[in-house]
Amino acid sequence: MNTTEERLVDALRSVGDTVSPEDVPPPRFTERRRAGARRPVLIAAAAAAAVIAGGAVAGGVLPSGHKDRRPVAASTGVRVALFLCTRQNRNDNCAGRDVTERQKADLNASLDTDRRVRDVVYVTKERHWEQFRARFKNTRPPALPTTSPESIPPMFIATVGRADVKAFMQFYLGRPGVDTVVIEGR
Repeated sequence: MNTTEERLVDALRSVGDTVSPEDVPPPRFTERRRAGARRPVLIAAAAAAAVIAGGAVAGGVLPSGHKDRRPVAASTGVRVALFLCTRQNRNDNCAGRDVTERQKADLNASLDTDRRVRDVVYVTKERHWEQFRARFKNTRPPALPTTSPESIPPMFIATVGRADVKAFMQFYLGRPGVDTVVIEGR
């Protein structure tokens, strides 16, 4: 296994250790997808998970305004990414529309007042795309030709206490403008 695969395996183990099946809501889609349409989405999802596992909060991310909170050591907190909606998302929550500025502002305000959140940053769509391109430029087969900048979502990355992860995920999953919520690997 290469480093990316190892990180993905670690991320999946982390999710398995933290979230049980009854904590995950049922899928919100009702229509069947075309077989050809899934490949770019799967590549983008895998790439996004790898970017998070590799440390998506490298330079170029914007703090969301949490002035009174200090970054938390990895041993005392879990980093959770809230991937926001793009037009490519087909779940009912996104309905094929990009997250609105109002939805981003509402999420930012909610994260800012959420006592479970110890630290949070906002990663723009453009910065997330730059990180994706840098990380996967040499992959075989190349991921870039099948992935477009429009399919890479903006995101919030929040650090929450280990005991609060399940409640945090349940609260934000399904909120307007949120496509999915993912726990970063340990």
